Amino acid sequence: MNNITFSIVIPLHQKGKFIARAIDSVLAQSYRYFELIIVDDGSTDDGPEIVKQYTDHRIRLIAQENQGVSAARNRGIAEAKSEYIGLLDADDKWEPAFLMEMKRLIESFPGCGWYSCAWTVLSNNGKIVPSNSPIKEGIIANFFELATENDIINSSSVVLPRDTINSVGGFPTNIKHREDLFTWIKIASTYPVCFTNKRLSWYFCNENDTLKRLRSSESDHYAQFLEPGNSTKNEFLAYAALHKGILDSIYGDKRIAREIAEKYSFTIQHREMLQKLRFYNKIPWRLLTCYFILLRFLVVSKRRFVKLITGLLK
Repeated sequence: MNNITFSIVIPLHQKGKFIARAIDSVLAQSYRYFELIIVDDGSTDDGPEIVKQYTDHRIRLIAQENQGVSAARNRGIAEAKSEYIGLLDADDKWEPAFLMEMKRLIESFPGCGWYSCAWTVLSNNGKIVPSNSPIKEGIIANFFELATENDIINSSSVVLPRDTINSVGGFPTNIKHREDLFTWIKIASTYPVCFTNKRLSWYFCNENDTLKRLRSSESDHYAQFLEPGNSTKNEFLAYAALHKGILDSIYGDKRIAREIAEKYSFTIQHREMLQKLRFYNKIPWRLLTCYFILLRFLVVSKRRFVKLITGLLK
């Protein structure tokens, strides 16, 4: 299967500071048979101009009005010429062996709905944290059983057959928080999925972008996947929904948060999260938000104080 080719899709919106890092990591791949599709999703910064400075014939820049990351990914997938789609966010990067390892997985475990790898997280404060991926390599017997405790996939650590992503309707354009998880659930409900614990991707944590998405009030999208009698899958969905419900409660949408607490009251594995959500739902959201802002301020202040003292003692 030496003729495997990849179409790499990068959605770009206001990531001018980081896009060169992502592009350079793709161009540095040891496996050279790919095209790179960058979808400019209505950027107003210098990101598109930075992309235009690259002369590699494998790079295509496609512009569209701002429609969101899912629409940008879907546009890139629609424009793809290859059988396999690699996803990379504009502020993340790959190790040079990423595509070569994905090719090897495809050859070793054909017919999977996705091929993913472990990754390394770099937080805003410079802390490096490896993903929690104790499982080794191969087809995952039960994604929903392992995914609560293990990091198996994110939108910068995965290659998918184009037919697979198209068969589930691509990425949902009506969801802003964890839109990729919605797609992973649909794929894992239908196809076997494959994973390697080699850390071949870097995820750069941007708290500000995350908080913007969290403040977008949305209904519970996980309930549609609940299956009577499938406790493993239902517990995973409860975990995902309760996590969202806690954020909804903190940022003001108590109605959705209460609905989630009621709908997922069946959970056994995540009773602690359920109790936390019920507790938060009793507290006025403005008071709750002020508490977490204060808590975050204290944590950042402590970190800066420790850094200052450490510097003085050197």
